Amino acid sequence: QSKYIQFTMKTETKKKDKQTSYAAWHFVLADLLVRIIDPKDLEIYPFEKLGTLPLESDFIIIRKNEGKDLGKLYPDFAFMMPYLGKYTVVEYKSPLDRLTFNDFDTVRTYMMLSKRKHKIVYDRDIHVISLASKFEKGYPNYIKENGFSYRRIKKGIYGHERKDHHFYWMNLKEIGDKEPENLINIFSSNYKYYWQNLDKLSKMRHFELLVYVCETLSKKEYRMNNIDIRQTRGYDKLIGTIDSMRKEYIASLDVEERLMGLKPEQRLMGLKPEEVLSGFKPEEVLSGFKPEERLAGLNTEERKKLRELLTDD
Repeated sequence: QSKYIQFTMKTETKKKDKQTSYAAWHFVLADLLVRIIDPKDLEIYPFEKLGTLPLESDFIIIRKNEGKDLGKLYPDFAFMMPYLGKYTVVEYKSPLDRLTFNDFDTVRTYMMLSKRKHKIVYDRDIHVISLASKFEKGYPNYIKENGFSYRRIKKGIYGHERKDHHFYWMNLKEIGDKEPENLINIFSSNYKYYWQNLDKLSKMRHFELLVYVCETLSKKEYRMNNIDIRQTRGYDKLIGTIDSMRKEYIASLDVEERLMGLKPEQRLMGLKPEEVLSGFKPEEVLSGFKPEERLAGLNTEERKKLRELLTDD
């Protein structure tokens, strides 16, 4: 059966509060997932509404191929793969936020709305995963006081797997600490350590793609729910900093590496015509022109001088 991963984010009811409920990390994470994951394995549908309430998901992912080991195919998200159900609701908190007591009520609401929308019969067929770097103080006890377990499965991953209910909490900082090359570090509170170390950042899997996505999002009016990404929290910390790192990274490359992959016309951009031709001998410059083209642009005096030269020959 297909597996759905439904990424969710709360939309505030007040317009003035709506923008503050989003962070730049959500945009970049959504874009990277779309680019990294093959649609033959997982189809991604961004920003799925869950009903008439002011709640909607970031996107839904439909698993297309049950036979593949997706953990090996997509190692940056391998930590999450064993805990997916047929349908999975995922809530992500950016490094600027923390997972609170209220978020547990919210994500359970997402679960029920998703179950209703997709006509899921049994609770056991829909899992819930919360991704965050910071948790409200006393969070495990709060979960237990509400009748759920909060068992440590492995470092960074905790779960409730009782009575056909599957809830998981994943600490992105702890997970990223074990895998410094994992792209997920950029989406955790570890991101700030990479800004101070270009060498460390450039060794991250999909570094070039991360740079490309951030550069692309910074150059166009990218919107989600009518919100301009340039107005979201953390834009300067994430995309602005990546752009600065991109320039520093390019400056560290050899000339040949900088030009690699560029089309000829792109390599010549910014050069004056005389600068482009300076490396050629006169006969090399003229070799591709027809006789009449070689004479184009000559004034009367120059034509007369050329005629004299030809006569002397």
